[in-house]
Amino acid sequence: KAFKVLVSTIGDRVVNKGKDVLMITYCAAKERALKIKKELSQLVPNLKVKLLQAGGLSTTYANKGGLIFAI
Repeated sequence: KAFKVLVSTIGDRVVNKGKDVLMITYCAAKERALKIKKELSQLVPNLKVKLLQAGGLSTTYANKGGLIFAI
């Protein structure tokens, strides 16, 4: 249930801001990032989702298994 709420919330925010690109930075959680990308692509068809592997300072914010989303 939390996964669906997360995807729905991100989708709503992207649509409300009128954006068409979402960046997902993952820290040792590529599979989770890919799953969210797939769900968001179905929810918001025009959305371009780009995945980045965390490194340097961003790992402080995400920690192992974490994700960072940026519109």
